[in-house]
Amino acid sequence: MPSELGPRTRREILAGLACAALAPIEARTNAYNPKLVAQTYVWLLEMQFRNRALEEGLEDIFTGTRRAGYRRLELMPALVESKLREKTIALLAANRLEPTIVYASGPVHERDAGEKTRAQVLETAAAMKAAGTGFVNFSPAAKPGEQRKADEELETQAYQLNRMGDELQKGGIQLLLHHHLPEMRDNAREWRYCLRRTETGLVRFCLDVDWASRAGMDPLALMDEAGGRLASLHLRNTRNGVSQEVLGDGDINMAKIATFLQQTFYGGFLVVELIHEKDTRRAHSLPTDLSLSRLYMQKVFSEQPGSTPVDFGPHVRTKEL
Repeated sequence: MPSELGPRTRREILAGLACAALAPIEARTNAYNPKLVAQTYVWLLEMQFRNRALEEGLEDIFTGTRRAGYRRLELMPALVESKLREKTIALLAANRLEPTIVYASGPVHERDAGEKTRAQVLETAAAMKAAGTGFVNFSPAAKPGEQRKADEELETQAYQLNRMGDELQKGGIQLLLHHHLPEMRDNAREWRYCLRRTETGLVRFCLDVDWASRAGMDPLALMDEAGGRLASLHLRNTRNGVSQEVLGDGDINMAKIATFLQQTFYGGFLVVELIHEKDTRRAHSLPTDLSLSRLYMQKVFSEQPGSTPVDFGPHVRTKEL
């Protein structure tokens, strides 16, 4: 049976109840201590833009991300679920990078498809654990045409997520639940269903602030609603609805998000996930984009008055590469 306990609110966290609701990513302390991660999705877009095979540009992904100053990565399935897995693991080691999170996706709202998806996720997680992976960030696939999922389908989805979280946890991996635009529709109906019907100790949440904002939802309100189950944030920004080349100020108020996280002693992941759309204006190389985004993260999320030092890895680069 799913837990009937609702998510903790910001008021509860500030009142000192944070430690009671959820075993944290690491031992929770009354300190703000997020961990910076780089998502690799933008590199796949870059390969498509340049008409390069992924295998051909594989080394550039890891050397470029390392040059930009990152140490932790969230890896896309194409890098770890295929013949590229061994090469990926070798390049991670050569560049002293940690595959902290592996991203996965698949249908789980139907029983048979959900069984296959769960088996694939468990196989990938087991293979990557030895390389240093501790988290799977899973995104339930949408129905064809992004149709609305029925309550019965969401019930099946929540069941599969609970099983996935339990089985991953037995293998030393923790489950994060990601979302795209469909989960945010109808006042975040699907997202909120999963929040209510999945087990607190088995399923944590990764909120993508851009997708939430594009759906007309307030990211801060959803962060508050997730409470102590919020373990990761995917961060990028738009200007007039168009994705920016570099993470910076724009339509989403990142300073408010940083203040909220500081006040609630957030200790999860801050994931830089750039998306370069066809209308995104480009002025730099991708490693420079990532480096400048990292500098922005340091300024907004780590250097505000009253904030404590956070684990952003090596010194931030201030020059273009």
